[in-house]
Order: sequence, then C-alpha cells, then structure tokens
Amino acid sequence: MTVAEMARLLEQAGPTLVVAHEDPDPDSIGSILAARWVLRRVRPGLPVEAASPDPPPLSCRFLSGSGEVLGPDEALARGPWQTLWVVDCEPSRIGRLKPLVETAERLLNLDHHATNTTPSGHPAEARLIDPSAAATGLLIHRFIRHWGLRLDAEVATFLYAALMGDTGSFRYSNTSAEALAVAREALLAGARPDEVAHNLYERRTFDEMQLLGRALSVLARSDDGRIAWIALPHGWIAGDDPRARADATDGFVNYPRMVEGVEVALLFREVEPGAVRVSLRSQSSVDVSRIAAAFQGGGHPRAAGCTVRRPLGQAVDEVVRAVQAALGQGARVGG
Repeated sequence: MTVAEMARLLEQAGPTLVVAHEDPDPDSIGSILAARWVLRRVRPGLPVEAASPDPPPLSCRFLSGSGEVLGPDEALARGPWQTLWVVDCEPSRIGRLKPLVETAERLLNLDHHATNTTPSGHPAEARLIDPSAAATGLLIHRFIRHWGLRLDAEVATFLYAALMGDTGSFRYSNTSAEALAVAREALLAGARPDEVAHNLYERRTFDEMQLLGRALSVLARSDDGRIAWIALPHGWIAGDDPRARADATDGFVNYPRMVEGVEVALLFREVEPGAVRVSLRSQSSVDVSRIAAAFQGGGHPRAAGCTVRRPLGQAVDEVVRAVQAALGQGARVGG
C-alpha cells in the first residue's frame, strides 16, 4: 500500500486511535504524537487520540502532549474506535490494547520493521511496511508531505526525536539521506537538537545511576569475546511502576556493545519471575532481528527485542547459544 492509498482511508475514517507498541521508545512515542498532530489538521473535528500500552518513558516526557497519551484503561473505556492506526509495530505488540483490534471497523498498520511480515487477520486491515525507512517518524513525515502541511516547532520536535532515537543520534547505518533531510527540515521548523539529545540520553535519576553501576558489575562475555551481555534479575528492577523499571535500564544494552571486539550485545531484564525481556544489538553482519524472531520477537537487523518466558539463567543460555549459532552460520544483514 502507498502513502496516498492509506491517506485516502484516513480521510474517510471515523474516530481514530493511534497506537504505540509495548515498552515504547522515542520513535514510537514521537510517531504517535506526530500522527495525532497530522490527523487533527487534516480532519478537524474528528475525535483523534494517541494511546500506548505502557506510559511514555522519562526520555519522552518533554514532548508536548505526551502526558495526554491514553493508557489501556482509558483507551478501552473511550472506545470503540472506528479506526485503529497501529504505528511502529505489528498489532500483536500492542499489549493490553489488543482488544481494540477486534472492535475496530478498520485497522491500519504503518511500520518500518522488516520482521512485520504477517497480517493480523483483521477483515479490514491495510498495511504500509517500509523497512528502508530509518524510523516510523520518517513515514509520518511522508503523510505530512502528501497533505501539504507545514511543520511547526511541535511536530518538528516529535519527528526529530523519532529520528534521533532510531538512528542512534544519526550514527547507525540506517541513517539515510532522507533521514538527514527531514532532520534538517525539523531544525528549520524549530526543533532544538540540544533539548532532544539531553532528554533522550542525559536524564538519569540517582537510583538509576546506582543501578547502572550494579549492572556493569555483572557484565559478561563469551569465551571468544564476540558476545557480551548484562543480565538483571527481577529483584534488582522490581517495583510497583513498570514504566519506572523500564526507564531505569533504558540504554543499558549500549554498554556491552562498547566493549572492544564485541559483535553482538545483549541486555536481559527479568521483568517478572519466568519472563525475561531481551534487547539485542549488532555491530557486525549478524541480523539480530532473525534471532529475536526465533523467540517471537522482532525489530531491525542491528537492533531487536523479544520476551523469553524462561527463568533468567535459562533465557541467557538459550539466547546466547542462538547468537553463537548466528555468528557461526551467518544470519547476516541483507543475507
């Protein structure tokens, strides 16, 4: 499906809810806020809201309107929504918002993950999946361009945060000419790179810094030094607020990635006994999205994630073995 074709469906849509994925990141939150901004201008008067199965992370709470993102209870109570627009993931990854898929008359799916290959089965589903896009925020910008809208500082900041998050501050190999062109346009419209960078990468509580020190004390690596990981037991990250637990470990996977000689970095978080969330990062030719897919996860060739329903030690063993097999057998980017 093209942008123009999905745009026509949005022009005909009834009350619309734009939905992020579980454990949302800057691209996810920036994209749903930008999509809401777009629809409220193209369809003035149409009820349009943004929702997330988990609250926006601390790094994204500086974004205008992030405090208005609906949680599952409120989104379900205010339904049914005629159109559900799932962005930056497949519909199976929207957690407690999944019941809305069944009640929506129309399901739209906009994403840039190569692992998003299977339709949900909704009878009125329309999909636009473009793995060549550096971020889903880039796809939202294509709708802005399609409708001839002009960026203001608010939406420019949403887009810049989405791009900065998914390109690793424009350092990763997915940083494209289009991404840099849209970033330039966002800056000219009023996005402040210092503000976005500070919030995305430099906001930590004292407790989070202490947890980082503890996490680095259990940094481990394979005998050949090509894989490094951190495994955090439930007791270290337990608490009443799941969002606070996720905020506390945001970015921890980048530390094993920095170790000289490491090709694949892993972060294991035991979010509850018997459930381990795994973040995978590759800086070699290994496609970690394929490894994540083997554990019912997904993502990008160089950044992916999954949840392994095993005790922490067993989850570490299984995922590390899968990475070792990929390194030996060639689960390669673009292969």
